[in-house]
Amino acid sequence: MKADDLKRKKEEAGMTTATLSKLSGVPVGTINKILNGETKSPRCDTLSALEQALDSVWKPSKEVRESADPYGVGESGVHTTTDSWKLRCNMQADADSLKLPYDVGAERMDGEMICPEKPTTGHQVLVSQLILQFGRFIEETGKNDLVFPSPFRVYPDSDEKTVLQPDISVVCHRERLGRDGVMGAPDLVMEITSSYTRKWDLGKKMCIYLEAGVREYWVLDSKTRNVLVYCFEQDELPAVYSFKEEIPVSIYEGRLRICMRKAAAVLDELGE
Repeated sequence: MKADDLKRKKEEAGMTTATLSKLSGVPVGTINKILNGETKSPRCDTLSALEQALDSVWKPSKEVRESADPYGVGESGVHTTTDSWKLRCNMQADADSLKLPYDVGAERMDGEMICPEKPTTGHQVLVSQLILQFGRFIEETGKNDLVFPSPFRVYPDSDEKTVLQPDISVVCHRERLGRDGVMGAPDLVMEITSSYTRKWDLGKKMCIYLEAGVREYWVLDSKTRNVLVYCFEQDELPAVYSFKEEIPVSIYEGRLRICMRKAAAVLDELGE
């Protein structure tokens, strides 16, 4: 990416330099020098970090769902997120039954199966911290809401053509729950993204959640220690928080604030 392309994408995204710095980990001064042409030959890793940060705040649109699938196609037409974690989902879909390997978090998008990469210990640390904090809040406030970790099926179109399994689902409307998961949209969905799933989490999957009626969508990035928070009922662009900040939960009008400092400390210990 050239400096002119970077400047154009930044303007199209409506992103401030401070936000771009926070998302990419590149200092504000370095970004300004690239944008104003003072730095003639920026480092490739710096440009790559900036490009990834800009791509991470796509404005949701229906067209994104038609974009290229970020995954490769494995054997038997099964999509896999990494070559090192190819799950042999040897099953066939027919008109009467569309079965997925539930226990490994497999998903289906427009009839095509997607198997996840193996979750890391750090991934599970984030999930456990989120479940703990949401569960405690729901218990203390006497709410009737439920919070589910993956594997938990979400049928955004209330059929089996598209079946997703978010890392975290918060359901405030129990009437949507069934034996196999939730028919329609959870109120809040969280995905813990990685280099393999980022385009998926911030592309097609995000638009599916938006169109289904998910009210709030979080994307946690353990590498950058940042969280993108989309409030689909209010803002087009996400708010950006670090793991060190207290993050307000919009569906609870900010009465619950999530803190990921302890999780970040464990990630540091694990070297993730």
